[in-house]
Amino acid sequence: MRCEMNKILFIITLLFYNGASYAIPPQFSSQPSFEDNFHTNNLDETKWIYRYLGKRNFCINDKSAFSIQNNILKITTYTTKNEKGEMNNYCGMIATDGKFKQQYGYWEASIRFNSIQGVQAAFWIQSATIGEDISNPEKSGVEIDVFEHLAEAKANEYDSAIHWNGYGDAHKYWSKKYTGANINDGKFHTFSVAWTPAGYTFYLDNKEVEHVSAKVAPISTAEQYIILSTEVPRKNYPSSGFGNINESKSTLEIKYVKVYPLKK
Repeated sequence: MRCEMNKILFIITLLFYNGASYAIPPQFSSQPSFEDNFHTNNLDETKWIYRYLGKRNFCINDKSAFSIQNNILKITTYTTKNEKGEMNNYCGMIATDGKFKQQYGYWEASIRFNSIQGVQAAFWIQSATIGEDISNPEKSGVEIDVFEHLAEAKANEYDSAIHWNGYGDAHKYWSKKYTGANINDGKFHTFSVAWTPAGYTFYLDNKEVEHVSAKVAPISTAEQYIILSTEVPRKNYPSSGFGNINESKSTLEIKYVKVYPLKK
């Protein structure tokens, strides 16, 4: 009897440790279609690509911004200075484009971050064909921002958003700002979205915070991919920069990313 109880306790502990799979909404499979727990020493390039390497706004997307230690992926936004005192900011962006994409699903990531003025950090889901047909945004796909800490946001604020019809004059969006959740407390928090034909349901630490129906935003039917990113979109960052890669406090850490498909 004691042996059986120990087995049950072990299974319960394992479920909690492995990232809250017990909390997946019932319409989704319990087996992930994508999973990265960052158990390798370097980024697994069978799952990820480095996206948009080079200058983007006020930082340079670079592989050097990424590191993995103790099974945690870290993106560090940092600054270098040359002999003339000229500064360059570095940040990072990776995606599963060309490696993994899916229509619908329960998408989640366990995230810890340090809020630094001027740095934008995000976990988002993108369509490669967004804006191609503005008369049919469902087919073209949308940008789903599951977690986005904006460059000007307060430490305890983050946004979720849906963008569609591209990024030009036809661009439309829905967004919601969340405050007071103490997400900058130095602990990991789970940000997730349940994307189904009925809409998008956003969660923080496995608790529903918002549901977006087709009356509010188009429901994408496109296959979409994951992006994890930091950027410096505007010149509102510290005048002295962020410090070198060893000194910078501007970090986005990810314990895991998982995607669960809809049950067939």
